[in-house]
Amino acid sequence: MVALELELLHEIGRITRTGSEVLDHLEATIGLTLSSVPFPSAVAAARGLAWVRDPFDRLIVGSALAQGAPLVTADTLIRANYSPALWD
Repeated sequence: MVALELELLHEIGRITRTGSEVLDHLEATIGLTLSSVPFPSAVAAARGLAWVRDPFDRLIVGSALAQGAPLVTADTLIRANYSPALWD
């Protein structure tokens, strides 16, 4: 979901790099890895996240929640509602 959302953000001009470029850079610089949570588990965790309307964000947070993992995001709504979310 993250890779797809990044590509869509690039397509609409909200970010200048492609999703692949962003993910490759984060992997190389901070060792970022993508979640290995099974999609049904992410969906199950996302179902209770009524505070977020965007389906991409809901699944991304659901995946992090299902894994008990932090989430790096600039999204202020996510950071206000998912305490392990961070942005620096």
